[in-house]
Amino acid sequence: MFGHKLPEKLRLKLKKPLGEVIERFTINDSRFKNKKSVCLISVGDEVTGYLNKLGDQSDISIVDFFIKRIKVHERLDDLGFTQEFKLLKARNPAGHITHETVEAVKSSLAGFIRDGKKRVIKVEGEEDLVALPAILLAPLGALIFYGQPDEGVVAVEVTEEKKREILEMVKIS
Repeated sequence: MFGHKLPEKLRLKLKKPLGEVIERFTINDSRFKNKKSVCLISVGDEVTGYLNKLGDQSDISIVDFFIKRIKVHERLDDLGFTQEFKLLKARNPAGHITHETVEAVKSSLAGFIRDGKKRVIKVEGEEDLVALPAILLAPLGALIFYGQPDEGVVAVEVTEEKKREILEMVKIS
């Protein structure tokens, strides 16, 4: 599945949220406030920037400087990062999940678990589909947030069931 353009059938399935859609998102939402996530991952500039603005920088942030395919940022500073982080870069064309991107997610997670330092993955191309490998590779109990255009923020708690669901979805396509 990774390393080439995803089949149209799978890309259509992925337009449906993989978790709970939150219209008025805040990290202090009662649904998340009392959860101790082992790792907080944000995918997308809008979600990442919003979390940073709230002072809740993700442990792993995945950005591409675009929102709805319009370039809105020039630098990582534009997204409001205030805490120190390690930067990784990956190429990922639209509609793809490249091996390079999967390796960046894997390396970021391993590094964060090892040393507790936050990571930012700057994607050259499009980061929209990177939630898939993030869910599959993240430890159980991780919380992943990504934007759902014109609907809100999708929250995915990483569970064995969620990983199976994603693997099944990918296998069928």
